[in-house]
Amino acid sequence: MEVEHATFWIQNMRFISHFMTLKCVLREAQAERLERMWPSDERPLLAEFRMSRRTENPNDDS
Repeated sequence: MEVEHATFWIQNMRFISHFMTLKCVLREAQAERLERMWPSDERPLLAEFRMSRRTENPNDDS
């Protein structure tokens, strides 16, 4: 019974790890797409905004 419980939690942690990795990959892809759509003369402002958000909320998952 303890082995089944441990196996369940190991599988659960693997799922969470894969989900978080996928979430990060999708967020980066979305940011790249937004940058391509952004007017080229305003891209430095967008990059500055993204960096300021990362420094303000380094662990923000929203």
